[in-house]
Amino acid sequence: MKLDRRNFVTASTAALLAGRGLLASSASDAAIPAARRMVKTAEGTLRGYETAKLAIFKGVAYGEDTAHRRFQAPVPVKPWNGVRDALTYGSPCYQNNPDPPAWQDAQPESEDCLKLNIWAPKDARNVPVMVWIHGGGYWWGSGGMPAYDGSALAERGGVIVVTVNHRLNVFGYLNLGSLVPEFENIGNPGHRDLVEALRWIQRNIAAFGGDAQQVTIFGESGGGGKVTTLLSTPSAKGLFQRAIVQSLSAPRFRTNDMAQKEVRDLCALVGVDPNNPRALVDVPATELKPAYAEFFKGDALIGDIGLLPLAPVQDGNLLPYQPRDPRAMALWADVPLLVGTTRDEAVWLMSQNGSLPNPSNDEELLAALAPMRHLGRPRLDALVRAFRHQMPNADRQHLMVAVGTTIWMGADAVRQADMKAALDAAPVYYYRFDWEEPFMNGFWALHGGDVGFVFGTQDLPTIVDAKSDVIAERSKRYRNKEWYAVRDAMMDSWIAFAKTGNPGNKTVPDWPAYSLASRSFMRFDVHSSVAQDPLPAEVIALMYDA
Repeated sequence: MKLDRRNFVTASTAALLAGRGLLASSASDAAIPAARRMVKTAEGTLRGYETAKLAIFKGVAYGEDTAHRRFQAPVPVKPWNGVRDALTYGSPCYQNNPDPPAWQDAQPESEDCLKLNIWAPKDARNVPVMVWIHGGGYWWGSGGMPAYDGSALAERGGVIVVTVNHRLNVFGYLNLGSLVPEFENIGNPGHRDLVEALRWIQRNIAAFGGDAQQVTIFGESGGGGKVTTLLSTPSAKGLFQRAIVQSLSAPRFRTNDMAQKEVRDLCALVGVDPNNPRALVDVPATELKPAYAEFFKGDALIGDIGLLPLAPVQDGNLLPYQPRDPRAMALWADVPLLVGTTRDEAVWLMSQNGSLPNPSNDEELLAALAPMRHLGRPRLDALVRAFRHQMPNADRQHLMVAVGTTIWMGADAVRQADMKAALDAAPVYYYRFDWEEPFMNGFWALHGGDVGFVFGTQDLPTIVDAKSDVIAERSKRYRNKEWYAVRDAMMDSWIAFAKTGNPGNKTVPDWPAYSLASRSFMRFDVHSSVAQDPLPAEVIALMYDA
């Protein structure tokens, strides 16, 4: 996906509406079938709608409006009398979303954003539940994007699909706790929202035909990081039974010192006395929204992904441990895990200036890689040598992408799988998505490219890029039997994992669990296959302490 995240330019309203119109089950009232479905939850009665195979409920509140409780813990939705409509998506949190239309939400932004969406088979009885946690880092996104429409996944798998909105950026990850006494024990409010959503599911999903003891959380990019964070959250223990991490095995949380600096910086940006940060509570949301974009000027998205601005903080309360702390690992020893990346993750990150670097010599190659993480020249040299040995026929651009992908995503995913396998408890499975899409004058297995194939929304014209040449090339090359075979393999693997904790199914070869001895993994492509060692041993050794 071509995303100019330096400028944080939000697409026009017309483009958003056009993007949403690409999906059959859009949020527009005109697209809502006349058949209604009533469900009584623990808090009150909801009115959704029915399609031929599904009962759908959108914009369901799991928490109260946060506008008057900014930066505080969520309040569970209160009981109500009568019937509440659940026919259209709820509002996303205020954000600057630079993504193409397939990754945009047309609903108006609001601090009243604690909403979720449910796609359930009409005859569901005690079926598994798949809870999707959206990407966009910790800064933008929602569960109401066309790319995340749960219809195809719910229909194909006979499962319930839930997507969740929560607070983001300064509204969800600004931590006042160490500076303002009344906020001391309520840091990471956006992450607390996710825990509250899972509690709502535990209370209510049976009313929709779901099994609260068969809940799988899954997410990609920032969503994968949020899944990793939930695995490390003591208060989330028992709220889910399986987990899928797609393209962000977040290795660490930020410190309180980092969080305090962000609070002071935000005060300066919006004209609040840094000695009185509580005053941020009263700043209009429309002023906070453009201010937080200042945190992402220049190369702010490049670097250790767990330490980027406005991301989870080890606050000593909600998140007492770092993700790799043995005490955090013990929390999810009994949770089966599916983890992986796309083959060419770094293409997206390295093309933020509008073009993908194409080094003509090794100095240019190393210069392109150096900002991605502060590894030092000797280690970068060693990584390039290791991949050159592994890929002897690759040109420098492909070599750059392979090394960059390892630095940005791959090494952390392998490390997470290794640590999980070492626990010798519930299994871990590893995958790599190799299907190529046209982008940046080449064909690459892109960051986020797996999402459409998991949801069955890969047909959306703008799911890769909104540029007409990319849309035309995809239309010309794809929608063939290989395209749909990849979709079927991914959907069926994710569904099988949600049902059994094992992704094996008839659409892919026998898929062994990942182990330190074999490091077996599934390659999803035109012909999916099992391979060994997603990263060379010398690369793992170089990156293990990074």
